[in-house]
Amino acid sequence: MKQYYIQYHNADKMGYLPDADSQDVKSIRLKPEIRDNLFFFTKRHMVNKAVGENCFMIVGVRGKSRRSDFYLWSSFRIDSVKRVGNRYNAFGTGFNFEQPILLNELPGFSEFKSACANFVTFQNISKHQFCKLLVEFTDNASLELAQLKEAKTEDLLLTALEELNSRMQHVTPEKMVSVIELTLRKDQTIVSLLKQVANYQCQFPDCCSEVRTKSGQNYVEVAHVKPVNEGGQSILGNLIVLCPNHHKEFDYGDLQIREQTLSRLNGFLNGREFTIDLIGAT
Repeated sequence: MKQYYIQYHNADKMGYLPDADSQDVKSIRLKPEIRDNLFFFTKRHMVNKAVGENCFMIVGVRGKSRRSDFYLWSSFRIDSVKRVGNRYNAFGTGFNFEQPILLNELPGFSEFKSACANFVTFQNISKHQFCKLLVEFTDNASLELAQLKEAKTEDLLLTALEELNSRMQHVTPEKMVSVIELTLRKDQTIVSLLKQVANYQCQFPDCCSEVRTKSGQNYVEVAHVKPVNEGGQSILGNLIVLCPNHHKEFDYGDLQIREQTLSRLNGFLNGREFTIDLIGAT
């Protein structure tokens, strides 16, 4: 059963806020990213039993009314513990919340604080009802982080495609079959990137084809709208990600292209009209 712990950081006593330059908590915006260098120290030997488990960092700050405000500051997995003198240094992987979450007014917090003896020591909170709320905050933030990472990954792929597409403008296909095969091998990088950006899905409208490979990815191919042997290049606007069936239909079917731009392909395939938003519009 997964265990959850808390570590308390008294900002007034320590003289600083973790990873923050400002002392005004309400204005703080921390970087919401996964880090492997989160750290805290405690004198409690039980931290050795927490390796591999989750921990929440709660930060206390003296407010204007002289009462302490308590914030959920970060969430992380404890990866290792090292004893130094009479204390234990714990190192973990996790993240800071972009905006620390004020806990004072949340339902059940007063009882939770009392049960934790005002958070004076590192302790296990797995059985306390309030722990579920902390886990919920963490799960929601983790989902947002995953979505942010996915968006960044897509941006990186598109940037790589743009740079590679510029280089592919200067690759001139030859008409001899033996040389065509060599040319096609030269475009494997842009082919691979296109598949990733398309999430290994056929771009033909309403195609739900699935051909699972041993790696677990869906098998797709990259076709040239204008064939290589007719001077078509391996560049954005002339490349399309298709399942094997639609690839062969493009090659051998009655294909009539009405519009072909960097970002859009429109026409008829065996009498059926289609419009495809191609990848790489800039």
